[in-house]
Amino acid sequence: MKFIPTPIADVVVVEPQVFGDERGADYAAASAASRLGVETTIPATLASLLKENKTLIVAHRFEGSCDNFATAKEYPLLLQRKSAVPLYDARFQDSATEMIWQYFAYVDGGFRYVGNLSAYPPALPKKQSTAQSGQLTADASEKRTRVAANVQAAKLIHQEVPKYRQEAKDAHIQGTVTIHAIIAKDGSIREAQVAEGVCLLAEPALDAVRKWRYSPTLLLGEPVEVDTTITVTFTLG
Repeated sequence: MKFIPTPIADVVVVEPQVFGDERGADYAAASAASRLGVETTIPATLASLLKENKTLIVAHRFEGSCDNFATAKEYPLLLQRKSAVPLYDARFQDSATEMIWQYFAYVDGGFRYVGNLSAYPPALPKKQSTAQSGQLTADASEKRTRVAANVQAAKLIHQEVPKYRQEAKDAHIQGTVTIHAIIAKDGSIREAQVAEGVCLLAEPALDAVRKWRYSPTLLLGEPVEVDTTITVTFTLG
């Protein structure tokens, strides 16, 4: 398999095909440094892997999002795809451990390195028209505050217990799922996205969390939206 480091101009063409025009540009910008430096860093990296006897190399193709080979950090990224364009990773393994090299896409007859992408890269600054600026000013009246996960957990008044799928139990899969949530002024879950977690645990965790309810959070006596994280733990008995 031949991996071809891809110039940034080419990646900007590839990534919108995977993540959509807006998010694709964000991903390309966020991974630019690692992508541009790969040609100089990879010889030393490969030499280190050889010294560690990680000589078994397995490339995995991600088509569907709920892939049992996807790690807890890979699954949230796969959810961001706007099309069925597959992504690949390369896993360098020894008898006990592995190093994962992310990510590649097959474009124009070759595997192109598109960078070690995070599921939620910083958004690029966007120019605002006069009308849009006025709208942003109006929207700013919708107050929101950031609350630590342990503080927000104390406000929980209704909790649905996530279903522990039999498939996950049979595969001895356990661990935590981290969910980024926006809690509405009335304490209901307005938005929820998986920040980290494998699919077999993350899907039922997200289904349950969307039904949770909290007591309203007040700021200067007024209810406000809350930006927080929620952790759901699955443990085999």
